[in-house]
Amino acid sequence: MYIIFALLVPAAFIYYIAGTDDDFISNGIPYVAGLVAGILAVFVNSVFNSFLPTQTSLLVVKGILIFVSDTIIPMILGNLALFFIFQAPVRQKISRIRQHSFGIMTIYLPYIMISSYNLPDFWCVILIPIMTVSILFLIDFYIGRIIVSPNSTDALDFVISCAPVFVSMFMADVAKTLWYFKFSPWIFFPVSLAVAAFSFVLRCAKYRR
Repeated sequence: MYIIFALLVPAAFIYYIAGTDDDFISNGIPYVAGLVAGILAVFVNSVFNSFLPTQTSLLVVKGILIFVSDTIIPMILGNLALFFIFQAPVRQKISRIRQHSFGIMTIYLPYIMISSYNLPDFWCVILIPIMTVSILFLIDFYIGRIIVSPNSTDALDFVISCAPVFVSMFMADVAKTLWYFKFSPWIFFPVSLAVAAFSFVLRCAKYRR
């Protein structure tokens, strides 16, 4: 099972680059940068968890911890670090968020599954990886729309345009929190499936253009 966690995002990345016009080098270099950022994100999260208790009976506190650990550290801080480290036109930096995200989660998904979701539970073993890959393809969809927009370099326009991605990330972490507190599967299953279905529908719409 751990091998599947390790290979899932790389397989999704191969599928992603098969549908782009960019050459392998153009996609591969930012992907490798994402791998490095993923390793650093693992280190940052380990330090974060060493200072704060990961086990709590408070729903809101646990939700915040999951949001910071599963979303803020890898996807937000990781991409922000790469955005400011590399020198390139802003539009190109924004475009690279897609490859960076795949690289980051190639490292971070197996780590988080082993460290936080290693229970033999169908939902966490199947749905958490599916939500992760779904969010990566949502990033691809909305970043693709942003870079062809005349306002692609405007920070506020970027945040507004990527709002569905941020909402999906939040919903995924809500589902993880509800699962952690053993809420009814009829509550967190639909939330996780909604994230996956939303990404799937947009992916199909992209191919129909």
